[in-house]
Amino acid sequence: MLNKRKLLIIILGLICIYTSTTYTFSYFVENQKVQNSVNLSIGNINSNFIQIDEKTPYSSAVVNAAGLIPGGSQSFDFFVKNTGTLTSKVELSLDNFTGDGLDTLLPYLSYNLAIGKNNFEGRLKDLYTAQKYFYLTDGDKPVLLENGDKAGCKITIKLDKDTPYTAQNKTLKFNLNIYATQPNNPSWAR
Repeated sequence: MLNKRKLLIIILGLICIYTSTTYTFSYFVENQKVQNSVNLSIGNINSNFIQIDEKTPYSSAVVNAAGLIPGGSQSFDFFVKNTGTLTSKVELSLDNFTGDGLDTLLPYLSYNLAIGKNNFEGRLKDLYTAQKYFYLTDGDKPVLLENGDKAGCKITIKLDKDTPYTAQNKTLKFNLNIYATQPNNPSWAR
């Protein structure tokens, strides 16, 4: 029995030696260099609303549609300027609707917001229920504003012709917000 065991071990050893000299085992490794997916710049990001003279920042409301009559509209021109040190994307939003005309006036107001070549329009009551951002884009890419660059904007507020008398002398206030963010896609860099 011991001899059979030694013979089996010797046979297995010979098989291992034979196969290791006959066959080789190898594997291949391939590496590819890819462009970095994170670009980090040191500086600050900031944007401001600038009046139509292209120099003066707003110190009061950008939009003041006092005295708006049914069937009428008022338009306001302004600029969005990159006042930070980094190139940035910009977007606008309308929120924080308050006032005694929230229920009686809001359903009858519509907006048209032109930012550069982009045009957004709809009902103000739709913005009351959901946060919506309006992006400054050129096709499918965001427009990037470098330090000191500005983009022209125009907002038109229209009051429907069939607004009821219960909306008379009611007020509505909302915030027009601007957000500046750093480009997060290297292909958008100039």
